[in-house]
Amino acid sequence: MEKITLYSKSGCGQCVFLKRYLDSKGVSYQEKSVEDQNNLEEVKELNCQSLPVVLIGHSEPIVGFKPDLIERLLSQC
Repeated sequence: MEKITLYSKSGCGQCVFLKRYLDSKGVSYQEKSVEDQNNLEEVKELNCQSLPVVLIGHSEPIVGFKPDLIERLLSQC
């Protein structure tokens, strides 16, 4: 399984939905809160301006709650 990183922040509804989705699939991920300045800088370097942001291996960042796209990428791991 590829490394999965989830950038999120507290109070973000889509972030909560995405975490629940990944948890329901039994997918392990590293969560990074953008309330930490270093993590926020990482998101800015990815040219993403909204949350959540998901990185699956070396794929392009996925911005927002897009379960179909995430499922497709996970099936390719």
